[in-house]
Amino acid sequence: MLPIDDQNPSEHPPRAVSDSLISEPEPRASPKPPQLEIRKSGRHFEIVGLISTLSVFVITAGTATLILGWFYAFHDPITTGGGIMSAVQNGTFVIKESSGPASKESLSSQTHTQTLRILTFSALSSHLVSLTSTILVTLLAYRSATQWLHASDNPDDANLTPIQYGLLVQTLGSGSLMSLINTLLYTCRSKRATAPRLFKEAFVGVAGIYILSHVVGVIDLWLHGKARSISVFRAVPVQSEELYGLVYNETTCGPFDMTGLPCKNLISRRSDGTHWAYDESWMYLEGFDTISGTNPDLTLEYINDTAILVPGSNRNFKSHGFSINTQGLHVECINLADECDTLQSPFPVAFGPGSGPVTNCSKAGYPRFPYYTSGGLDIAGNDTRNIKSLVLGIIGEEIGGMLHGTADFSSGWTSNPATTIVQLRWDYQAFWGNHGTPGVRYLNALDLYGKCKMTYLDVVAQYDPIGAQWIIEETSLSPPGLTSIFWTPMIFQLWTDDLRYTLIPYIVTGQADVFDTLASWMSKYGMAYTAPLLEFTAASNITTPQPVALGLYPVALTLLLVGCLYIYSITALAIFFLSCTSNNRMIFVPREFTRKKERDKERSALDVAQTWLTDPLPLVGSVFPGRDGRHIARSVKVDPLHHVYDSDWGLVKVGIGLYKGSKGESIFGLMRQSHSRARRYGQLFPFLHKDISMQEEMAPQLSGSELRGSGKPIEPSSSLKRPQLKICMSQRRFRVVGLLPTLCVVTITGGTATLVLGWLCVFQDPQAVENRGGILSALRNGSFVIMEPPTSKEFLLSHMQTETLRILLFSALASHIVSVASTFLVTLLAYRAATQWLQASEDPDDVNLTPIQYGLLVRTLGTGSLMSIINSLRYVSRSRRGKVPWFFTEALIGVTGVYLLTHVIGLVDLWLHSSAKAVSVIRPIPFELEAQYGNTYSDEKCGPINKTELPCQKFIRPFQGRLLFGLYSIGEVSGSYNAILDINPYWKLERINETVILVPGPTVNYQSHEFNFNTHGLRVQCANLGDRCETLTAPLPQFLVQGTSSVTNCSKAGYPRIPYYTTGELSPSGLDTRNIQTLVLGFIGDEMGGMIFPISVDTQPSFDGRSNPMASGYYL
Repeated sequence: MLPIDDQNPSEHPPRAVSDSLISEPEPRASPKPPQLEIRKSGRHFEIVGLISTLSVFVITAGTATLILGWFYAFHDPITTGGGIMSAVQNGTFVIKESSGPASKESLSSQTHTQTLRILTFSALSSHLVSLTSTILVTLLAYRSATQWLHASDNPDDANLTPIQYGLLVQTLGSGSLMSLINTLLYTCRSKRATAPRLFKEAFVGVAGIYILSHVVGVIDLWLHGKARSISVFRAVPVQSEELYGLVYNETTCGPFDMTGLPCKNLISRRSDGTHWAYDESWMYLEGFDTISGTNPDLTLEYINDTAILVPGSNRNFKSHGFSINTQGLHVECINLADECDTLQSPFPVAFGPGSGPVTNCSKAGYPRFPYYTSGGLDIAGNDTRNIKSLVLGIIGEEIGGMLHGTADFSSGWTSNPATTIVQLRWDYQAFWGNHGTPGVRYLNALDLYGKCKMTYLDVVAQYDPIGAQWIIEETSLSPPGLTSIFWTPMIFQLWTDDLRYTLIPYIVTGQADVFDTLASWMSKYGMAYTAPLLEFTAASNITTPQPVALGLYPVALTLLLVGCLYIYSITALAIFFLSCTSNNRMIFVPREFTRKKERDKERSALDVAQTWLTDPLPLVGSVFPGRDGRHIARSVKVDPLHHVYDSDWGLVKVGIGLYKGSKGESIFGLMRQSHSRARRYGQLFPFLHKDISMQEEMAPQLSGSELRGSGKPIEPSSSLKRPQLKICMSQRRFRVVGLLPTLCVVTITGGTATLVLGWLCVFQDPQAVENRGGILSALRNGSFVIMEPPTSKEFLLSHMQTETLRILLFSALASHIVSVASTFLVTLLAYRAATQWLQASEDPDDVNLTPIQYGLLVRTLGTGSLMSIINSLRYVSRSRRGKVPWFFTEALIGVTGVYLLTHVIGLVDLWLHSSAKAVSVIRPIPFELEAQYGNTYSDEKCGPINKTELPCQKFIRPFQGRLLFGLYSIGEVSGSYNAILDINPYWKLERINETVILVPGPTVNYQSHEFNFNTHGLRVQCANLGDRCETLTAPLPQFLVQGTSSVTNCSKAGYPRIPYYTTGELSPSGLDTRNIQTLVLGFIGDEMGGMIFPISVDTQPSFDGRSNPMASGYYL
């Protein structure tokens, strides 16, 4: 292939070449002149289009492989429940997206960011396919060139007509929508020449490539619309030695020594009997704090009817997930009274079936039960037996715990499960009328007799920080020795009175499931009071929850995208191999037509033919062959720039306008045009008048003046003057041209830009820091923050939050639209270039296009492709070339600008895909809801506020000479007890800033809402009143410690009736026989009330009970 400089003579005029040397060489006796020849190659495979094929294959197949590899490497098996095939079966690929660091806040308020990488790869594949579609069309041209060469070998085969050739050049040279439309319009003609197979195949192939490339774009947009980002929390392993587990501390109780009593280190014998932890009051306090939920080190959890001990708030474990070893207790209770002997007739009618007084439980196997030491049961149902509340243990045939705890047994070591029997008594006559509780009723008391199986468990528990809940993973029976130690506080009746008090609301309200409640509270108390016997140990499987960004991608769309990319790459390979196997025609080039003229060369006929099918320059070169005698060598060049003669002083110009045909008629089209300098040397370059076919058919470029200069007169074909085309100036200064392409470009690009800006304005997040000042503030901060539409409305951490990044969808849409609209914009540029070309063609002295410039401009404005721009830039960079008219430069700059702008938008789209982040935050969103979360005073319960009568008059009833509150209002009293025990389903007590308030309970289901509500609260401040009272004077008893003397009277504190009692006295020795009761007394002014009638106008008419705040006295 000759270099470009070989085609450019010096700026001096070349020597004259006679017409005979160019048009009619004389025969010589010398050897036959060298000729080009087409020869068949003996090889069956010649490489052609290798670089183009590799480019398409690596880009498309590489991107598809990257997407599949990313899915394989980053798929989330936890969500899909397996590998890639499981995701395919579920219809959704779930992958872990790259996310930014999580914030250090609590889980419910944490934020994190993520980028959807697959959307970035999808957008990248769409842009790359758009770029490589031109290359693939160029490869397809090799296939068409093969068929064209084959058809040209046999004149009888169907071949291209001129219009078909022109359409094929436009279609294979650009692959644009307009070229396909023009070809389609031609094929739809009813009257046209038969299209050869190569024409149809080329058209179908280019149309398929165009459709496939835009199908990839549509799939990309579809994937943008369907893909979702999901924010979830996942446990990440942490290397840490955290002491969260619990294990028995042998140093506190002592070893498992079966020779003595269990936990013998804490058992002491005193004059009043055997005691457990007598001098260790902290152990009782720790157990009480644990059951009441105020122990900062240990917490009691009740899971699946099993009470377990877990670390408390001091351990600060809420941000970790872990497994621990701990202890648990499961209790099952039944009604023992059903198996006992009851008092026979006559009995009061009020006792009802199955509720008669129990006399003895011998037939149940417990002859000493109920346990008492004095008194009896008369036939009327009045019980004077001194039955106490006890939880008694059973070991074999022995019953223990009545007197000396585990010392009541011959051996205090029990098996696991252990058996206990329970007797609880309430000496409160108001309980007698309750017929709902399956208890034992006497005229003066109510008892509860139960038999319980207590199973002590070694528990493996797991804490879930996301759900903030404990889960029992595994249980096993504790050793009998450990069971014996753990039940020791119970056998010593350490928490029996607490249990009796806890069950009061259930007894009062007459609940039928009282034994299930008994079992649950026995398991809770049983474990709470073993808390002092445990010590902390290391936890296992420690994790910390971190926000994880997951991308959800539809399997069908993703595989369709990958499939299209692989089809694209396989198509390129198929065309490549077909072309290489068909590349068996070679053009023999004699050495006389080579640059150095040293040896003969061969050119691939397929390469040259492909150039003729993809670029108009070879046709231009054949129409304007030049007069340097090298047109033969140029005709076999592969580079289209080498096909056209061009000189640095441009003897021949290509104008546009009217020219005279061979019969004198005016025709609008291309015409040869020479400026004055060219005319001065005109005699050196005579025209090839003998090639009449070229002048009249291929390029009617001869103007009338030139025809006259050549000696051929213009004679009219008839005596009448024929109608002629004329070019005249219009009087209107504005004519609509290119309206439809302009509207398409403006509507598509401007509409998309407006949509993006509108979306940013409408959906900006006003609560984000970047948007506090609106759009301008976001511009200053460098980030737009918009609210994406979520698809999940579930509560916080227990469910997933999904969203779609709409701006990325709009960005991808804009990129695809601009790619399509660029063709229309280049078409609009052609209007501008055509205007300037017409102006330059009016004056022969103006700088106009040379043939090569015309060919380059046709392809550049016709395709706007990268190759056309590169070829034009290569030509412009030549040192020796014809002078470039300014509209050629302007058109080249315009098309280059459109191309760069199109792909800059594509790059910005990819940049936006890689830079945009999805941030998951939790925001309160106002909405209309009539939620009754607050509370207020109800007149229906207590009655109206009427100062003429007692407050809450409806609940005050007389009973045995006293006024009682809520005597028959069992539901209200039960609700109060349940609120204190934190089991009220409707109300819950919260202590905030030393104030106790009522808030909604768990059944209200308010956790997913944020709201304000009205409620009531109580703040109490207490002081030691004993410090201000008179105490027992010396001589003090020896057992009294200084400062703890017995109080005689509080007159000097202003309360002369405190302590309140009606009988008895305090002796100097410290023996107190006063009948002091546990009372909380109210003070209004100088009055004290609540001792006899809690709120009574009979004895204290001025005590109305309505003062606030009020003083109260409390003593035990």
